Amino acid sequence: MNKALKFFVFSLLALSMASTPAIADITNGGFEDSTFNGWTTSGETSVTSAGFDSRTNNNLSTVAVGDHSARAGDPVARLLDGHSGNSSIQQTWTKTSTFDHLYFDWAAVALVPGEEAVPHDVAQTPWFQIKVLDLTTGGTLFSQQYYSGSYGHIVPGWLEGSHNTSGYSNDPGIWYYRPWDMFDLNLSSIADGDVLQVILSTRDCTLGGHASYAYLDGFGSIPQPPSVPEPSTLLLLGGGLVGLTGWKLRRK
Repeated sequence: MNKALKFFVFSLLALSMASTPAIADITNGGFEDSTFNGWTTSGETSVTSAGFDSRTNNNLSTVAVGDHSARAGDPVARLLDGHSGNSSIQQTWTKTSTFDHLYFDWAAVALVPGEEAVPHDVAQTPWFQIKVLDLTTGGTLFSQQYYSGSYGHIVPGWLEGSHNTSGYSNDPGIWYYRPWDMFDLNLSSIADGDVLQVILSTRDCTLGGHASYAYLDGFGSIPQPPSVPEPSTLLLLGGGLVGLTGWKLRRK
């Protein structure tokens, strides 16, 4: 290749690289390095390995995608053992033209005040909160609290798990959970260069005796729907394989 052609190819590559926007995404969005690298945390938080949550009667997988997820909050109520009762993880990033949607997977677990507990208004019960802010403009792009409700007044979307067996006298109740769901926020109208922030929080009941926590996974600009089948699905698949094996044997 002569010098003139080399110069032309080099110039073309340089121009291509200069015109390609930088790809910005959520740092450590799947927590696959088993840490909170890139995130700011408060309260009780942890990185969770794959498995099933016993408080949901093992109906809820602890990971949506890959081998790890984040957990904000824990099963211990705020007034017990000195826990804060408010936990969160958050991250800030810069909007680019390649980041038109914010996606992530979430599931939540809460101890719902039982029939024998002091009556709770819905606003006093545990919740999981999603908040997305535009720090450049000072605007709130999304904010919602998912309250669990209390005995006889469960908020739609929460499924019954196991009875609480912690042994504490002031937190009677039943564990409820929200199955994995994928959050999708359209950011195409947000100006490139704006600094955005996502905050995921859990709060125990305001009377102090009922805990909440949430599993979080798959953050980024590309959707990663929950991929781990629940136990009931595994049973169906296993039953199908057994039936297929029996059919083949009968044919032989």
